[in-house]
Amino acid sequence: MTFLTPLLTAGAALIAIPIVLHLVMRRKPQQLMFPALRFVMKRRSVNQTKLKLRHLILLLLRCAGIALLAFALARPVLQGSGLEGSGGSSAAALVIDNSPRMAYRSENQTRLAAAKNLADWLLGRLPADGQVVVADTGSTSPGRLLDREGARLRANRVRAASRDRGLAATTRSALAALAQAGAQRQEVFLFTDRSRGALDSAALESLAQSLEEHPKATLYIADVGVDNPVNVGIPRLELSASTLAVGQTLGLEATLASVGKQPDKPVTVELWIDGQSDSQSRPEKRGEQLVTIDSPQQQVEFSVASLTEGVHQGYVRVVGGDPLPADDTQYFTVSVEPPRRVLLLAAPPADPVFVREALTAAGPAQAYEVDVDAFSGKWPSKLQDYRAALLLDPPPLTSGSWRTLANYVSRGGSLAIALGRNSELARLNSADAQQLLPGEFRWKSRDETYLRPRSYSHPAIAPLADFAESIPWPQFPVFEYWSLGELSPEAVVVAGYANGEPAIVERRLDRGVALTVTTPLSDPSSGPSNGQPWNLLPTGVDPWPFLALVDSMGSYLCGAADTRRVYRPGETAIVPLGDAAGATSYVLRLPGGDSIRQTLPAAQSEAAIGMTEDPGNYRLQAGGGDERLDAGFSVSAPAEVGQLQRVTDEQIAAALPEGRYRLAAGEADLAEQVDIGRVGRELYPWLIMLAVIALAAEHFVANRFYDDPVDQ
Repeated sequence: MTFLTPLLTAGAALIAIPIVLHLVMRRKPQQLMFPALRFVMKRRSVNQTKLKLRHLILLLLRCAGIALLAFALARPVLQGSGLEGSGGSSAAALVIDNSPRMAYRSENQTRLAAAKNLADWLLGRLPADGQVVVADTGSTSPGRLLDREGARLRANRVRAASRDRGLAATTRSALAALAQAGAQRQEVFLFTDRSRGALDSAALESLAQSLEEHPKATLYIADVGVDNPVNVGIPRLELSASTLAVGQTLGLEATLASVGKQPDKPVTVELWIDGQSDSQSRPEKRGEQLVTIDSPQQQVEFSVASLTEGVHQGYVRVVGGDPLPADDTQYFTVSVEPPRRVLLLAAPPADPVFVREALTAAGPAQAYEVDVDAFSGKWPSKLQDYRAALLLDPPPLTSGSWRTLANYVSRGGSLAIALGRNSELARLNSADAQQLLPGEFRWKSRDETYLRPRSYSHPAIAPLADFAESIPWPQFPVFEYWSLGELSPEAVVVAGYANGEPAIVERRLDRGVALTVTTPLSDPSSGPSNGQPWNLLPTGVDPWPFLALVDSMGSYLCGAADTRRVYRPGETAIVPLGDAAGATSYVLRLPGGDSIRQTLPAAQSEAAIGMTEDPGNYRLQAGGGDERLDAGFSVSAPAEVGQLQRVTDEQIAAALPEGRYRLAAGEADLAEQVDIGRVGRELYPWLIMLAVIALAAEHFVANRFYDDPVDQ
């Protein structure tokens, strides 16, 4: 506690006046002669006790009134936290949330407009010579110190952005800029809607850490949100696949999410997709559903058949106006390609039928065109005609064969090697073989186990994650496998056995990838020619896990699992150039219809595109003939845009350090909180009220006591 006028506290010494008067004006006892002396003495003792008590009460009330009045005139304050007194230099940072969520409209005003108005009002109250940093969550550039008028111009230029760096990251950079000013008082004002999308637990934790790193800073959270937001949007859109074979059906599953009061009428969800793969074709409506909102999240499914070969783009949207349009639409891009050519090389007793059936089990619309060949002298020359090659229980290969496989992978090919009984330890550990294999092998292990991936995060097996808990791997035992020693630094374990040994290992070589499976994928059941099989993966009862595993690995090797075609605003999109890898330039068509020509470095195999600010569909075109490039990708709003649920005071208090932040809503509340944060909370009104109460009580008690016959 401090005093604005500390000299006036000396007035508390005036309490000596009633004490002196109390001592001086004490009554002297009078001697009276009465016959019945014993009754008088008894009465006198009682009266003296009452008089002492009443006089003591009056004395305390008078002292309290004078002391409270003196302290009130001295204007005591509870000092603001994180500040070095009310004086000294100061600097402020204004962090404006301009994420897509701030486009929420209420009372004919967006939350961003409300934030800018409040920020402009606050800037008018800051010292004219103060230093100010203005930052917004949609910009990646760090804030810099400005004068007040420059800060007002910067704040007025803030516009709604599609990307969102987040309040925590923006605040951290603003605090770093404030630290350069060296001011004694540092104030950070966050203008946000206080929604879960802005201040989730991770953001609050990061803000708390920033405050700990900057002990001179005080945080003000200026709330411009709506108490009861209402919204219906599409936070997620899942595709059955981003790469399809000709004839395959595209499945789409949109998540419809609602916040607040649910609509009284069904909402319309539409699917639009271009009719042809031509980039100039206009989207056509291919589906429409009326959905009754009866839960916070619902699934809406569409399917599209008969898509022609090429790139197709579209979107799923909610029709009808709501306060937040930013999350009403999700965009997508799919590529329809001819069946992916895969070469299976097998040597007896390996039977390629298991892998071939797993790759062609999709029905009439085949995703793969599978050719089977033996390890003859012609197979090396065929590799370049295939997207991927699978070696099933290969025999001991020559050094030239290993070099051919390494060149194939190095140029962008994909290879899977499933080792079995035909392999020899010495050949596997040769220098040429070790260019592709993940490490040196130790022996053939007969330690019975089964496949048990610790994680399904690797894209080679990621499609199995949705039903990982239901896969009965122990029902498909592995009796023998090749045991690996120390792995190469470039090797990554995709999946392991239950005993911890590696089962599937990846190793990248330049532009390509090689997967090594340490047990066969082609061992037939036991028979007189081959004895006990190495595993029952393809031959166990109902081997659906084997089919799913081979299909997942095939998609990964053929590039379908690696191709990402949907990004978030601000992310860098990576587009493989494929046969147009030698192109030196391309034309990028933006969602608004504008086209921009971009150059490419020589021998570039992919294009990195950073102009992804606006949601929508993007298209790349270059070249002609066999080297023609026609690719695309989409940019959609993240799921956090529609998270409008309010963060409570209790949640903020539990995350941020006590006394280092203040909450405000509106100009008057913000002004009060700023005054409290800078100067402290004045106790003058409370002390004056207590002084009046003490003096009024003294007056009432004095009149009551002196009117009493006891005092006569």
